[in-house]
Amino acid sequence: MIRITRRKILIQIRYRYERFSFMMAKILFRVFPLKDKIVFSNFNGQGYGDNPKYIADEILRQKLPYDLVWITDNVKSSLPSEIREVNIHSIHCVYDLSTAKVIVCNVKNGLPYIKRKGQYYIQTWHGGFPMKYIEKECESYLDPDYVAKSKKDSKLTDLILSSCSSDTQIFKKSFWYDGEILEKGIPRNDLLFKDNTELVKELKCSLHIDSDSKIALYAPTFRDNGDVDVYSLNTEELVKSLNGRNEGKWVVVVRLHPNVGRTNKFSFSKNVVNGCNISDPQHLVVASDLLITDYSSIMYDFSIMKKPVFLFAPDFNDYKNGRGLRPLFFKLPFSLCLNNQELNKVICRVNMKVYVSQSERFFKQVVKTWDNGHASENVVSRIKSVIDNTNIKRKSSLF
Repeated sequence: MIRITRRKILIQIRYRYERFSFMMAKILFRVFPLKDKIVFSNFNGQGYGDNPKYIADEILRQKLPYDLVWITDNVKSSLPSEIREVNIHSIHCVYDLSTAKVIVCNVKNGLPYIKRKGQYYIQTWHGGFPMKYIEKECESYLDPDYVAKSKKDSKLTDLILSSCSSDTQIFKKSFWYDGEILEKGIPRNDLLFKDNTELVKELKCSLHIDSDSKIALYAPTFRDNGDVDVYSLNTEELVKSLNGRNEGKWVVVVRLHPNVGRTNKFSFSKNVVNGCNISDPQHLVVASDLLITDYSSIMYDFSIMKKPVFLFAPDFNDYKNGRGLRPLFFKLPFSLCLNNQELNKVICRVNMKVYVSQSERFFKQVVKTWDNGHASENVVSRIKSVIDNTNIKRKSSLF
């Protein structure tokens, strides 16, 4: 008992010492001058992906002379050689955040630094066209600690990116934010407007999928309570239904949300492939021919590419009455299936061309989109203005 007690005491001492060291570092590093440096954070330490990646890629394409830093959390990620990697738990990370002129982040969980005068913080967010209620709209369902961090993040944010008119309305209403919104699309969707023939070949090869096989992507969103039982898609039956259409050979790729930990819900095989380790989910979007999701905003990305989307939501009634779904969800042109039988029945019978045509018409009439393949260029143009000290309005530090 004495050893256990001493060990606990030592752990607490070390923990408090590290917290004190980090706090002192946050304060001390404020005396160092700001540099022509940009720090990127993707889900607070995930791999090279989402909106921050495409902004970084555009900076590299333009060969701009900036110091680029990518925050990681013990994640194996293949970064371009021009980008430095720094661990989010290190003092080096605090230094880079404290001395960067621009910080780009896609979540609102908080980063280990204190914003300084002259720093510019871009919040890209990570999902355009949210059909579930988010942030302030469902505050009572969120962890109070997260809510506090989100509110603080909004006070520090100088710019939020928007992909469509409904995004802008939602951000103004639910993000505790009254700053500037750049209505030029979101960077990760730039990829959807390019010729991705070689990328698709490489992705299929990496997942050991035959080049002539079609991909049905299953990409549900996470649940606040961590429930994974809702991911009850019968993948093998789905493959049979798709192959039964006699339109080619199909493979199902499963891609769970980054907030979902490891799960044994799926048995992977030649016909059912694990896509959770692909660092950039947009590669799966361009490589897939059909999407099955529930309330995830990935449905918007597929609509841009004019590909069929089906909604599989066994917990629809509970979700609707709990966290909640915005009215636009009930107007979507996608088939909503509550169980595997309904889903397979719809897929076997639907006319895909008519189905996609109806979706395209809906998004043209109802959703005003600004995505056109140039969102990253517009963001980088703003970054250049900030670094060149052009008269750009900034939020002040909270320190």
